[in-house]
Amino acid sequence: MRPLPGLNAMVYRPATDRWEGEPVTSPARVRLFAEVDAAIRLDTHKSCTRAIQLLDKLSADAPKLDQVTSPGEILNSALPPSLEMRRLAAYGHVYMELDAYDKAHDYYDKAYDYYDMAQSIATERNDLPSQIELHRLCALMRYGTMRFYEALALYQEALDRWRDIVEQLAQPAVTRVEQEVTLRADVGKMLWNVGQFDDAQAILARTRTLTMHLRGERRTPYLRRQTADAVWTLMLVFRCQSDASDASDGDATLVGTAIKRAKTVDRLYQSVGTSQENLARFTIQVAELYLDLAEIYQLRGARGRARYNLTIGRNLVIDIAKTLESVNAGAAMHLVDVVAARHDILCYMAGASAASRQAITAQLASLQKRANASGARLLQAKVAVVLAEWLMLHG
Repeated sequence: MRPLPGLNAMVYRPATDRWEGEPVTSPARVRLFAEVDAAIRLDTHKSCTRAIQLLDKLSADAPKLDQVTSPGEILNSALPPSLEMRRLAAYGHVYMELDAYDKAHDYYDKAYDYYDMAQSIATERNDLPSQIELHRLCALMRYGTMRFYEALALYQEALDRWRDIVEQLAQPAVTRVEQEVTLRADVGKMLWNVGQFDDAQAILARTRTLTMHLRGERRTPYLRRQTADAVWTLMLVFRCQSDASDASDGDATLVGTAIKRAKTVDRLYQSVGTSQENLARFTIQVAELYLDLAEIYQLRGARGRARYNLTIGRNLVIDIAKTLESVNAGAAMHLVDVVAARHDILCYMAGASAASRQAITAQLASLQKRANASGARLLQAKVAVVLAEWLMLHG
């Protein structure tokens, strides 16, 4: 996770910087912190292990995490408070990176504990910029372990702390917008995750408005990318609102609005450049929107509109598959196969499927087997939904 632009929080600053009243950092400690930062940036399992070894040298005179019972104990360590905060945060960074290499350990929980202890120091010293960044890091760890309500509270706290200090920050208008869009996008994503769709729509729509007020070069690449992420979530909010609407077959207007927002996201991503895999993952969800529309129209007897949206959805799936094959993104290909299966089911329901009932059943059984083997909860959930739709059709 990138730091908020312009905030310049102490937790991200070099070891030479210190709070008022602290002693000058020794050259040896400055070098050690610099080596830790370099090892973390390499982002390999070996470099993370090296970073822990370096941090353990800094920790020789400091209490161990499991021995600490209050923030005051940390402030009594051999390191000055600002360095101690950065030492703890660095441990958090390392364990967060290690999770990508080894899912068997509770690295996110461990990272959270270190970030939370660093947060205690930032709070003790009334360092609001560091509190904001550490709240965001703690929230990310809770999000990574699917504790969405805890993540929401932490992201909301970061936004509230930012509101407390934003007027005191001497910064360009565009930097303020970059910060607000990022923080609102964080909160909006969590509101969507916990099903508070109306609140999510309100906070995310504001991000789009903030960006629209800027013109030309003031829409920095960072701002366009953050706005794209926010509008992507807003697209998903409209889709969920359609599913939750009073209409038993969904709301075509809300799905249509989601598709309009998808075009905004695509335009923003194309303007700043994003990875082919990320763009493909986004397009998978756009394909699902067209299949949603096809299903709505099909249930309403509007066969021409249903066929039109089925065709668009199918063409998107074909394009996505080609893109993912070119970048060797096997995990994302599973999601493409799920959407392709849903397309086949809708075609079967319309009496226009080239696949037989037995072929679709076998296809879904294969998908379920692969999803269970992957251990990916999102993939398992998506396969379960499509399978349930198929079973409801045939009993």
